[in-house]
Amino acid sequence: MSRSDWDRHIEWKSAVLWNRQYNSAEDVKNKGSSLGVSREMFIAEAGDDMIRVSMVPGAGKVTDTGYDQFACCAAEVPAGYDVRISAEIKAVISGGGNSNQEAWGIFIRDTLARDPETGYPYSNMALAGAFRGRADLFVREGIDAESIEQVYNHSLVPADSERAFSKFRDVPGKFRIELAKLGGCIRADIIDEDGNHLLRREEGSPDEFVSAEDGGVMMRISADTFLKREPSRFYIGFMAARGNDISIDTDTINVELILQEQSENGYIYASPDGSCSGNGRQSAPFDIRTAIRQDRDIFLLPGVYTLNEDLIIEKKISGTESSRRRMSSEAAVLDFCGRDASLILEADYWDIEGLTVTGGMGFQIRGSHNRIKHCTAHHNRETGILIRHRYNDGPVSEWPAFNLIEDCLSYCNRDISENNADGFACKVSAGEGNSFVRCRSYLNSDDGFDLFSKNRKTGAVSLTDCEAVMNGYKCGPDGDPVTTGGNGNGFKLGGSGISVRHRVKNCSAYDNRRYGFTSNSNPVMILENCSAADNVRGNYSFYFTGPAVTPEWIMTSCTEGDDAGYSRQHWLEEHPELNLKP
Repeated sequence: MSRSDWDRHIEWKSAVLWNRQYNSAEDVKNKGSSLGVSREMFIAEAGDDMIRVSMVPGAGKVTDTGYDQFACCAAEVPAGYDVRISAEIKAVISGGGNSNQEAWGIFIRDTLARDPETGYPYSNMALAGAFRGRADLFVREGIDAESIEQVYNHSLVPADSERAFSKFRDVPGKFRIELAKLGGCIRADIIDEDGNHLLRREEGSPDEFVSAEDGGVMMRISADTFLKREPSRFYIGFMAARGNDISIDTDTINVELILQEQSENGYIYASPDGSCSGNGRQSAPFDIRTAIRQDRDIFLLPGVYTLNEDLIIEKKISGTESSRRRMSSEAAVLDFCGRDASLILEADYWDIEGLTVTGGMGFQIRGSHNRIKHCTAHHNRETGILIRHRYNDGPVSEWPAFNLIEDCLSYCNRDISENNADGFACKVSAGEGNSFVRCRSYLNSDDGFDLFSKNRKTGAVSLTDCEAVMNGYKCGPDGDPVTTGGNGNGFKLGGSGISVRHRVKNCSAYDNRRYGFTSNSNPVMILENCSAADNVRGNYSFYFTGPAVTPEWIMTSCTEGDDAGYSRQHWLEEHPELNLKP
């Protein structure tokens, strides 16, 4: 078992989980009763010191056969891990607690596809806490295909409905709850303020239900179908429904990530000291190049992978729309050691998650329909993450298209001439449908985000919730920013007078050496709810050169000016994890 410091950096997200959709709490509040939940019926909020989740009497429910709605705060578990979560929960019953539909506790849930007509999620789940006025463990398992019939036939039910549990006292109290997914078992324990274990195994319980060593319970589950369909996507969280109000002091939350020993049907492993003679199990991992050649999903064990030449994921090992390939890690660093070498993704339909690329020519994406998530590129000698065909004059039919770059970070990338290394770029020979979501670009020698067009029209790009800060600078010996030879725009949105209708929404640009947002001679684009401040040459610059055309620069709810409370020094101090010194 390996303990991770991930629990100190958990991003709890508020949501309302119900039997048709998994919505953000903000969406529900905005849409109100159209989702069956009015904006006054729930609270789901996570602060630095406290998490609070509640639903008023009459809203939400959990029953013997399923659930309707409950409010929750949830966090995504990194790929390749089982998990154990525990916390002290203070519970208050605000509505009398007599409808047998009240619920609160801790849950683990995967997320699968949804039925296209009903929106019903194909998901497995375990809940430990108070249900129907007693301590209980609820489980829904066996859903392993996108079939609405499977959902109907696999309800959320008590792990052992014949077993008698301790009743909760009819007064507010604190309870320590632990819930864990450990390979083929779900384990739960609930302890009251007097130290009593409220989950008990009784004589004569079914064979598949066994006692945990400290008084809790453990249930064997179907390892092939519970939280296995998308092993890189499952969630832990706190929930409440129907007249329950719970609060959790974040200091009491403890999360352990337990590295999975995968079966032959799961991931294969690679490690920095793995070899081609390994078998892909955790005890005998492959080296990374051998692992990529296998027709299997890959988990990279933590560590620094020293690479002296290009690491290429070739076109011939592409996935398909219905069978994607995956490579993920929590703490793998691909270090190209100052060489002119890159991580190059030529294949289609790959999911790559949790990698860091450094010391080379960055991460180049030449394939289509790929998803890159939670990856970092820093201190490379070219653009950190680049979407572009290998050749500027390559056939348009082969241009990379429909790639999603999500929750990625690119910083301190600087080419030798200091005028070409962007944080992110999708330019020159890139096709339709590429998008960047919640990506951040800091202190790159050229632009933060570069969508330059040259000679031929590129595909329109979508940028949402992205941030560009202090591009066009590098870190001097004392850590202070020093001017580079690059353009230093936050968002460069075109080039060569070619019309490409890029869409930029909820993006921000601060303290870049040139412009925050520039059309760079592109006559058409859409900016919505963007903000810019303290960019040296200007916050917004829109101009057009080329054939006679009427420019269409659509700006909605965009702002500019001094950013209250923002300063370069304050920003640097708030990001020590970036290791910005050269």
